[in-house]
Amino acid sequence: MSLNCIEIEKVINTFPQTGYIKKIFEIDKFTLIINVFNKEKEYFIFCSIKDGYNRICLSPKNENFNKKNLRFSQSLNSNIKNGKINKIYQYNYSRIVAIDIQTQSFLKKLIFRLWGNGSNILLLDQDNKIIDCMRRMPKRGEWPDELFIFPDKINENIKNKFKVRKEFLNGNLNNNIYHHYNNIISNEKNFKKKNNLIQLLNKEIELLKIKLKNNKSVLKEKEDLYKKYGELLKNNLYKIKKGDSSIEIEDYEQNKKIVIPLDIKSTPSDNLKKYFNMYKKIKHDRTIWEKEKNSVKKRLGKLEKYIDLLNILNDNDKLSELEDDIKKYLKIKSSNNKNKIKNIHGRHLILTGGYNAYISKDAKNSHELLNKIAKGNDYWFHIRDYPGSHVIVKKIDKKEITNNAKIEAANLAVYYSKSKNPEYADVYFSQVKYLHKQKGGPLGLVFPIKEKNIKLKYNKGLVKNILNR
Repeated sequence: MSLNCIEIEKVINTFPQTGYIKKIFEIDKFTLIINVFNKEKEYFIFCSIKDGYNRICLSPKNENFNKKNLRFSQSLNSNIKNGKINKIYQYNYSRIVAIDIQTQSFLKKLIFRLWGNGSNILLLDQDNKIIDCMRRMPKRGEWPDELFIFPDKINENIKNKFKVRKEFLNGNLNNNIYHHYNNIISNEKNFKKKNNLIQLLNKEIELLKIKLKNNKSVLKEKEDLYKKYGELLKNNLYKIKKGDSSIEIEDYEQNKKIVIPLDIKSTPSDNLKKYFNMYKKIKHDRTIWEKEKNSVKKRLGKLEKYIDLLNILNDNDKLSELEDDIKKYLKIKSSNNKNKIKNIHGRHLILTGGYNAYISKDAKNSHELLNKIAKGNDYWFHIRDYPGSHVIVKKIDKKEITNNAKIEAANLAVYYSKSKNPEYADVYFSQVKYLHKQKGGPLGLVFPIKEKNIKLKYNKGLVKNILNR
């Protein structure tokens, strides 16, 4: 549950009302940190707009953050860094917090709209026109150059409908809020991690149980069958002619006739040898399996022990250690079954003007495109604020990319994305040499250092035309 309007009121009253913005950075695409300097003291205003967990507070002192210089924080630093904070306030008991910031030339507002779902952080000019926003939501009118509309005045009686939760009351309010949500998110994350590991282990256990069950019966059945076929053919070899596809022989043990398949290209004696050789091979395999069976049972016991440990484990730090141990164990045991990465270069389309466009299919493919296909002067396109494919447009020597090619590439970036409202979209592009890959980040994830924006009205007919080329 996100902070309610009364909790927001209480926590904002603890904030320094004036100061200077020293630095702004992000932790992830939902979380913003503002470093404020005030009377020889430093504060860190922490705000998250993650759905269901919207909150704002001062972070505890000496908290270590994994700072990331992402697009929105870059934009804020260029606009309001070193700006003077005139006032921090809650707007009419709503879930909107505003910071009035005086820059060298203009008064600007940083708005935190902390609704339950679809929250946002927006930077406004003195006329409430949006300069930039963390989430770009065109359907709601929240993207650059649109006017931000504040909600109507809220009746103060709303204060009687909400109260501060008891878990926030004792001790430092900011610290309580900060740690309360961090613990919830951490526990949910670890619960999901634990369940994923259990599913992974159960899948492996099921395969091992099937292997134990099947190998014992199937190998023995095949061994007995091929031995019987060989013995029967040996006693009836005179009845077989080359070219026969099968022979019907009386099986006196079962008191019935059975049909034995034959190879029409082989001689009778070769067919006989074939069945005895198959019998010997299966017998050999079964001997080996009897030796391997113990190692399979040992592995099965190890995996079941891991599940028992996961079910009783409550320490999140130890869960990470156990996760590493499980993944390492599974990787070692399955190293002979590594999948070979297919040499696929994604989708390949031709744009107007003869430009080659490559569109990725997944994260691995995105990584491959950027490393094997894309060169420094090629162009990269991607939809903003939604998961989607990378679109790489190869540069033609001694020729600048045309506007028509840019529009087509931008439409493809929208088409191959998970945007729920593709009618209006925001696409950014950059030359590949200006893309930055975060060390240790997810495969295929890049951030443009220098970028340009295309505010796009999606053209379904244009995309259809490109796909039909």
